[in-house]
Amino acid sequence: MDTTRATRAALALALLCFLALVVKNVVMAAAGGVGRTWWENPPFYAALLLGLVSLALTLVAAVRGRTWRVWLGTGAAMLVLGVAAAAAGALLVGAVQPADPGWIWGELDLFTLPLSALALALLLPRWRAGQVPGRAGAGRGPAGTLGV
Repeated sequence: MDTTRATRAALALALLCFLALVVKNVVMAAAGGVGRTWWENPPFYAALLLGLVSLALTLVAAVRGRTWRVWLGTGAAMLVLGVAAAAAGALLVGAVQPADPGWIWGELDLFTLPLSALALALLLPRWRAGQVPGRAGAGRGPAGTLGV
């Protein structure tokens, strides 16, 4: 899969992840709250799977053609950014929620996964090859002459 297709697929999956979480919250609202129906589980698991596949495709699109060290470093950086985004989302929701929050406030931080996946899919693969060190073949001259 080339970079453009992987990026487009990652964007589409991030949007579908967001929509799956919206469906989950609509189902929960119709049922009257958390744990009132088992129908809230399938959209959650679908959103989780879609978000993780979106992040994996973003990684593929961002580091395609680069060394394994760049793959590993970018994957680790994406993991750290994902955990930081989840923590920031939980802190933000905790800071603005009212004194007696309803169930919806507990669900808002779930949206950090699709929003993070969407942001990374929009930004990470857009880097030019010259801006990211470790690209396979970097430093070579025309036709692989090693700059000679």
